[in-house]
Amino acid sequence: MARAASVAMALAVARRRTVSMLGEAMKLPAANQIDRRLIGGSLRFGVGWGIAGFCPGPGLVGMGLFEWLERRGRT
Repeated sequence: MARAASVAMALAVARRRTVSMLGEAMKLPAANQIDRRLIGGSLRFGVGWGIAGFCPGPGLVGMGLFEWLERRGRT
């Protein structure tokens, strides 16, 4: 829960800024409509997390690591 709150606070701060820390213009998404792609991606993310038990991004990295360890004979 603390991570979600920190992300929300970071987004609130980012919305107020006009320039990034590197001096570039801030580019935040302007879309605010729920469409078919958003629903599909959300479902995929949630189902993947529910089945595997962890976030899909690190899961993909973990699968690559497991394959690498398997090739080296360490599993």
